[in-house]
Amino acid sequence: MSFRELSRRALAAAYGELGLAADPGADLARVHGTVGDWPLWPDVAEGVRDVAERARVGILSNVDDDLAAATRAYGLVDPALVLTSQRLRAYKPDAAIYRRARERAGELVHVAASARDVRGALESGIATVRLVRQGHRHDPAGPVPDIEVTDARDLPAALSRLG
Repeated sequence: MSFRELSRRALAAAYGELGLAADPGADLARVHGTVGDWPLWPDVAEGVRDVAERARVGILSNVDDDLAAATRAYGLVDPALVLTSQRLRAYKPDAAIYRRARERAGELVHVAASARDVRGALESGIATVRLVRQGHRHDPAGPVPDIEVTDARDLPAALSRLG
C-alpha cells in the first residue's frame, strides 16, 4: 500500500473517531504539497555534504518516491540511494526494509533519530549512529547504538570511528 493511501486511511479513521467531517484526501494533498518547504535541521546540509565527500549518502524513508524527491534533503544525496517504502515494499521498522536497503546499497550505516528507526536498523544487523534530536527519545527497552551524536556535522568523525 502506498504511503499516500496509508496516510489517507489513517487520517480518515482519526476524523471518524473525532467526529470530524473533513476530506482526508484533500487535506493530505495540501500537506504533501508543502513537503518541499519543510526546513532541514540547521546542521543537516553541512553534515551531509561533509559525509558525501567521503561516502555515498542516501535516504531511507517510509514515504513514496515523489514525496522523497520533493524534500530539501533529496538534493544533498545520491538519487540512486533514495530508498523509499514504495520502492522497497516495506515500512520501517520492519526488518524487510533495512534488509532490502542493504541489498540495494551494499554495506551501509544508518543514521537515525527516532527510537523506532534505531531499533529497526540495529535489530536488522545494520551499523547505526543515533542522531540525538530534541523531542526524539531513546527506547529504554531497545538496543542502543555504539555511537551517538547531537549534531550532523559530527557525523564524519562518528563514521570514521565505525571504520
